[in-house]
Amino acid sequence: MRHRENKKRFMFYPEDSWVDYWSGFITLVLIFACIVTPYRIAFVEKDALDWIIINGFVDFLFLMDILIIFNTAFYDEDFSTIDCRKQISMQYIQSWFFIDVLSIIPFDLILSASKRSTSMARIMRIGRMYKLVKLTRLLKMLRLVKDRSKILNYVNEVMKIGVGFERLFFFVLLFLLMSHIVSCLWALTAMLEDNLEDTWMSSIADKSSTEKYITSIYFTIETITTVGYGDYGPQTITEKIFCMMTMIIGVISFSFASGSLASILQNVDSQTAAFEHKVEILNRI
Repeated sequence: MRHRENKKRFMFYPEDSWVDYWSGFITLVLIFACIVTPYRIAFVEKDALDWIIINGFVDFLFLMDILIIFNTAFYDEDFSTIDCRKQISMQYIQSWFFIDVLSIIPFDLILSASKRSTSMARIMRIGRMYKLVKLTRLLKMLRLVKDRSKILNYVNEVMKIGVGFERLFFFVLLFLLMSHIVSCLWALTAMLEDNLEDTWMSSIADKSSTEKYITSIYFTIETITTVGYGDYGPQTITEKIFCMMTMIIGVISFSFASGSLASILQNVDSQTAAFEHKVEILNRI
């Protein structure tokens, strides 16, 4: 690795090895948040102290990541190193800064505090409002799109796979995470109602959270893959609206995914055929 001369003080550079380690670590934390946060919003009525501490620690790590980004140099289009803090700040503020900041603001804790100090909560049916406000934590999911290149680079370094399989891996990861998130939101549509007997959960209202989640993800996958409905379906207006949106997004996503998957497999086959052709030519020499 080439040693950089005249490094600025407290400035991090792309070739610094610890920057890659930090990116890999924050990616794992992000995936953890993408998995745990939607489930707890949908199925956990109130967070215990240990989970409040864990959420606070995760938010602290994302805050540290924001501060590190403000002090990390980057390459421009001409592959020149930009280490001017003003340029770095402007580039970050014009891209993902506000979404990153919104994703770490604990709106649910702020609402809980206002519940004790004002009468606003009594007016707004605090139980539902609390769950809806907790949905702001799903803003962390947008960081997954932002950090796509980091995730693919990290996977490539660990698994040593080609570009086509990188795209396939990210497609599978994104599909699983989106199915998980939509499943939790589908369960939340029922949880927000006063009586579960009037919702799609009527037949499993007394079951455990695990069984409700499995049923929810079963419904989500059969919707996204356009299989259709069987033993579960929307009952309330909210659920019907949610299903319509999910079906529209599901059809578009499934069509796009089918085309992308076919393209990925075709590229892999083309590369394999080209390699075998070269080997055959070499064997003839």
